[in-house]
Amino acid sequence: MIGAIQTGARDAVASMQLGVSRVTAGVALATQAGESIAEIGGNACQVVDSVAHISSALSEQSVASAEIAQNVERVARMAEENCAAVAGNAGTAAQLERLSQGLEAELSHFKLG
Repeated sequence: MIGAIQTGARDAVASMQLGVSRVTAGVALATQAGESIAEIGGNACQVVDSVAHISSALSEQSVASAEIAQNVERVARMAEENCAAVAGNAGTAAQLERLSQGLEAELSHFKLG
């Protein structure tokens, strides 16, 4: 009878040790899972920061693109104004040439000789 009790006690101790072993392994796995989740959370924060930086850069590029578009429009207006000024200058030059020819004709009457 004592032998049976001792065997039962040994079996109970072995079962408890196996249970403790499994609980310890479970705790280790839970700890590892917690660390993995914390790492994933940290990486998610980095992704959020990266997206914020990208968004900011895109916003700055949008502003720069708008400024470039305004400058291109300003250059186009200036080119149109220059074209109009050149056309006006060509007309003025033609008028001056006609006046010059008229003056030459008038001066030809006063030649000495």
